[in-house]
Amino acid sequence: MNELHPNQSKRKRLLAWGLFFVLLAAFLYCPSIRWPLVGLIRNERHYRSLPVSYWRHKIIADAEAREREGGLFGHAGALFNRVTGNAGPDPPIPEGDPGAIPMLLELLDDKDPRVRAGATYALSFRPPDDKVMTALLKVMNDQDAKVRKEAVDSMGRLGSDAKLAVPLLMRAVLNDPDEEVRESAAIAVCALDPETAKKNERVLRQTLGIPNDLPGIHYPFPPP
Repeated sequence: MNELHPNQSKRKRLLAWGLFFVLLAAFLYCPSIRWPLVGLIRNERHYRSLPVSYWRHKIIADAEAREREGGLFGHAGALFNRVTGNAGPDPPIPEGDPGAIPMLLELLDDKDPRVRAGATYALSFRPPDDKVMTALLKVMNDQDAKVRKEAVDSMGRLGSDAKLAVPLLMRAVLNDPDEEVRESAAIAVCALDPETAKKNERVLRQTLGIPNDLPGIHYPFPPP
């Protein structure tokens, strides 16, 4: 038998190892394999068989996409979606599934404000049980203005279930340092509690910068 030259044998071993690492990289790049493996290594909570880090990644990717589309064309697209009734892109976290609540509550403590804001938004589409409401009320005091605004907007989306948040919303109207948070809180008060809105008509009008009612938004007081 002809024996392989040492250089040929070495070359074959290198090719075999190279092929192995290429296949391993391709194998790990597949999301359905990579993310469960990451979750297993980090011992993470799972939702729909995928770890928290996967959903965190999706929230950040969604936030970055919205930031890129936040110019004129992005606003035009949002307006088109509202006019046509198109829901727009799918949310990063499936809406309505209460099974996501434990994971979303965990993400509210994430160091990235984009993740906290995304988790807050997603929670507003879950059944508003005590855990969800307690978490959203806490987020209204977040250090990041965008997260606070998302919490305020979430109260408006929850409707009558969030009426207990009206005192905190009025506090935000009066004291929050961010103008957008104050405006969102004023709109939420008008939507959730007409009686409180009527009692605070002057400050709500001042916060919203309107002398009269705006079309499409219900204000529980008549024009001056």
